[in-house]
Amino acid sequence: MKKTRELKGMTVLALQEGERLGQVRDLILDPIARQVVAVVLDRRVGGEDQIVATANIRNVGPAVITVEDRSSLVSLSRIPRFQELARVGKPIHGKMVISESGERLGKVDDLEVDVQTFRLVSLVLRSVLGRGQVITTERVRTIGADAVVVSDKEPGLAAPVEPPAPLPVVAPAPAPDAVFEPGPDAEPGACPIPPAAEELVPAAVEEAAPVEPPAESTPLPEPAAVLAVEPESGPPDAVDLPLEPDAPPPEEGDNAWQRWVRRLKSG
Repeated sequence: MKKTRELKGMTVLALQEGERLGQVRDLILDPIARQVVAVVLDRRVGGEDQIVATANIRNVGPAVITVEDRSSLVSLSRIPRFQELARVGKPIHGKMVISESGERLGKVDDLEVDVQTFRLVSLVLRSVLGRGQVITTERVRTIGADAVVVSDKEPGLAAPVEPPAPLPVVAPAPAPDAVFEPGPDAEPGACPIPPAAEELVPAAVEEAAPVEPPAESTPLPEPAAVLAVEPESGPPDAVDLPLEPDAPPPEEGDNAWQRWVRRLKSG
């Protein structure tokens, strides 16, 4: 970045020919585009000023401005738009700077230029307090015939951040109810009822529906008598069975059982 005062007097050199084309005598400024569009050299051809368009400038060094070749140097009359801007002269230098609120800030003493794009970066003012006050071109609202109007504050500034609303106060959760456990002297299976439950137990008992007795069932019929069946037994001891003709005669002292066995053996 350079001031326009620093650009004046720099040498312009053609790289291809290695020829010195001249020195910068003045600048042509487009106030609408807010850009330096050409540099005017200190040489004349046929009575016409010779210029180099900033679009043809290769580089701006500490002491020399370079262009590609000698064809970058042309007469001012060949570009009517530049000729018209040059006729206006210095559209910004020396003009009064007024803020939107009506305050006089000073006069434009110089301009700062971005040497890569040749766009205006800021205005350097000369005021009653001296030189050096800088106003960025983003604040420039109007470049008129009599004054330069600027806004009262830099654009793009963030609005003041309001403090966040306080968070709502959240009441702490109630502590859980105490767990009642039977003491060491309590009977097995005993469980004390918490105080809060004692009020609910009677109400629950009162609200419980009465239990209806079960309906009478039909009596089952009496079981029938079971006839006892005695197992078969052998021939009675005291019954004398008649002997068949072929049966062997009874022996003396035989009882009924022996006689019955002997009859079976005889067939």
